[in-house]
Parts: sequence; structure tokens; C-alpha cells
Amino acid sequence: MPVLSKESILAASDLKTERVAVPAWGDGAEVLVTELSGSAMDRLNAENYMVDDKGKATFNREGFLIRTVAVCLVDEEGNCLFSAEEAAELGKKSGKVLNRIFDAANRLNGFTASAQKDVEKN
Repeated sequence: MPVLSKESILAASDLKTERVAVPAWGDGAEVLVTELSGSAMDRLNAENYMVDDKGKATFNREGFLIRTVAVCLVDEEGNCLFSAEEAAELGKKSGKVLNRIFDAANRLNGFTASAQKDVEKN
């Protein structure tokens, strides 16, 4: 098997997306949920974990669902639909609908309870 070059790696399209039906937002309505890039994952992790002055990371549960949904909703070109500042507005939408989108984000990005516990331990 050939070893990939830098150019091949950077040219590879490796972010998966999933269409999620949201009938509560309109007949036949769908949103596009994406797998996060490494940079987007880093930003989300920075928002989700608070580090104290001793270097201990604590998971910030408040707003986790909304922050995750906001960063994973994209348009057809893969551009994020919501800025960090707009996430609070998104949080006013139906929790049931947001959970459906969050479930897709979890599947695409591998957010699992065991992974969360591992990070909290460290």
C-alpha cells in the first residue's frame, strides 16, 4: 500500500455529513450535520472543558448540547450555520429536535460517555 504524501492527505475529503429530518421546523425540513475537523473539535473541547489553576480539567455540562449542535450544523458547502454567539438563540428551539441533531453529531464525531469519562479522569 502506498504511503500518502502531504498533498494527498490535505486533498482527501474525509469529513462525513448526515442529513437529519426535522419535521417540527417545516414539512420535509432537513438539516446537515457534519463530522468536525480537528480545528473545530479543538475549539469545541476548549469550550466544553474548564481548566483550573492546578491544571485539572472539568467538563462543563451546561450548554454542551447546544454548543455541539451549533458547531455541527452546516450548509451544503460545509460552512458552519451558527457562530458561538448565536448558539444561545439556537438553544431556544425544541429540546426534542435538538436532541435528534445531537444524536447525529454524536454518531459522526464519536462523542461517547466513556470518552467523556476518560477526559474527566485526566
